[in-house]
Amino acid sequence: MAEGVRVDRLEVLKEFKAVLWKFQEMAIGALGDAESEMRRMVLWLETEQDSYWTLQIRKRQEAVQAAKDAVRSKKLFRDSSGRAASSVEEEKALQLAMRRLAEAQHKLENVRKWARALQKEVELYKGSVVRLATSVHSDLPAAAAYLDTLAAQLDAYVALQAAPVADLGGAAEADCRAATGVGGAAAADDGAGKPAEISENLLPPGSAGVGLTGAAAAGAAVPTGDQRAAAIPVAKLALAVAQITAEQIAGMMAGVGAAVGEITGETPPDDGSGLVAAARITVLATASDATRVVLHHAQPIGEHDSGWCIMPVAEAASPRDASATNGDDPPRPPRDGAAAGEWYSVRLGDLLIGRTQWRTLLRLPVGFSAIIGPKGLELVTWGNGRENWRPT
Repeated sequence: MAEGVRVDRLEVLKEFKAVLWKFQEMAIGALGDAESEMRRMVLWLETEQDSYWTLQIRKRQEAVQAAKDAVRSKKLFRDSSGRAASSVEEEKALQLAMRRLAEAQHKLENVRKWARALQKEVELYKGSVVRLATSVHSDLPAAAAYLDTLAAQLDAYVALQAAPVADLGGAAEADCRAATGVGGAAAADDGAGKPAEISENLLPPGSAGVGLTGAAAAGAAVPTGDQRAAAIPVAKLALAVAQITAEQIAGMMAGVGAAVGEITGETPPDDGSGLVAAARITVLATASDATRVVLHHAQPIGEHDSGWCIMPVAEAASPRDASATNGDDPPRPPRDGAAAGEWYSVRLGDLLIGRTQWRTLLRLPVGFSAIIGPKGLELVTWGNGRENWRPT
């Protein structure tokens, strides 16, 4: 399965959108010109030509009548010898006047005939171009808006591009345990396939009673290297937690920026640059419906692993584990919650769609954890829980 998308030139989308607008302008102009020309022709036939030939018929009828009167007068006139005068010229003038009258009558018939035919053709033309007109006026603006959305998404995608995370090989699992505060017997037991555990110290004092269950932050399990490698790839991730606000990110950076600078030598950029869009985040299936989740940054285990894991944080306290607590201790979560759960993996680029404020958060270094809940970002911890930041 492909891990990324090759994006060469985003300007092509802007150029294509400009061509679309130019085509719309030309198409609207052409449709308007055609309709104007048809209206002009129909108006010319039905008014100007009809009136002109009607007037010509009246004039030529008068000319015919005058020619007939001339012929009649010529035949009635007698010369001194009592003979009728020649009326040849008058007869010729009468024939000419009658031909011209017939021509005007024929022209008027043709004008009215073709005016009706043209009206029919105009209606047929309008019916044939209605789909084109709809596309030009509605579909092209919608396509241009889609190109704007696509360009914005690709801009966000390209902003995540950076050099791939190095493949850390088999030693990464031990680094992951070290980063999450696991050591000694817990690390030794992991050889039997048990998941590594996040140290309880990741939560600040007073947070142990939040009731973390399953694969959550305090005393719960993070996915092993095998679980992350076998996680089921998905295209989208729905989370019920609230959006992180820009104010929360600004406050977080003010609180943890110095610590991040000491660890990495730089402050995470707030535009998410340096993230690898194709890198994957491992997510416990039950995190999708949880109202609070914990993000933990473990050591990446390969080229396409970001190292980030998302697990649910329970709203209510879990039942006490009699073998692990006494009456005064806070409840502890069951240890087999993560092992029995199903793990998914989602690309960073897909996770960040609609979650732009997560970019800076996901640039925090290995060993950092964050809790996101109904009010957005609730807690950031690092240094095995010895250091923490909360929004004021």
